[in-house]
Amino acid sequence: MGIVLSMTMVMMTGLAITREFAFAVSLCVAACAVGPTYHPPEAPAVTRYRAKAPSDETVATDVPGGAGHRFVAPDIPAEWWKVFENDSLDALVRQALRDSPTLAEVNARLVQAREDLSGRQGATKYSQVDANGSVNTVGITTGPWSPTT
Repeated sequence: MGIVLSMTMVMMTGLAITREFAFAVSLCVAACAVGPTYHPPEAPAVTRYRAKAPSDETVATDVPGGAGHRFVAPDIPAEWWKVFENDSLDALVRQALRDSPTLAEVNARLVQAREDLSGRQGATKYSQVDANGSVNTVGITTGPWSPTT
């Protein structure tokens, strides 16, 4: 009885796989139905990030701490970290600026890396010739196992 049930299940599984395969093929064929006349829609012309500028003030509510807030956007200085008046942050940024490579140094490293790469590629581009030689001396024995002196 166990064999009959397992054979029935195999046959049903095969039938289910065949139905699933036919369904998948029909979906693939239907996906191609868009055709060559499809043209994607034009992107909207956008001149800024938002349709209207955000408000400078928030709305006040009747809850504790719900007073309206006003946003002031001052110009951010080039040395923005000095706004925090933190000596350790100031020292850290000064060290980073001091230890950072200049644009000329970075360009020199890039040129050096390109030259190194082209040298490595050129070493395998052309055929190579190699020659080796060796000389060996052969000793002659005079007796059955004794070397010549």
